Amino acid sequence: MHAGRRYLSAALNESLLDHMIDGSDDSLSSLSARERQVLKLLAEGQSVVRIAAKLSISRKTVETYRERMMEKLHLADVPALVKFALKQGVIALE
Repeated sequence: MHAGRRYLSAALNESLLDHMIDGSDDSLSSLSARERQVLKLLAEGQSVVRIAAKLSISRKTVETYRERMMEKLHLADVPALVKFALKQGVIALE
């Protein structure tokens, strides 16, 4: 905040304007196929170690995918990532 007003970064401002103009949320399409795969498994409650074993990649690689997704989607934590997955239909409530 500056002088009692809020300011957005140029990147966030651009993203918000794009969203308002076209009315769509293409955040999911900004993720790679592997990131979407990791997102689904994380949202299902799989551990990093289990995901790594299932996908035949290292634990560190899974953590890197998670960090990149959170950065791309502007999310602060894993629960927000799970909420995003639910909203986008990546997983469904049972």
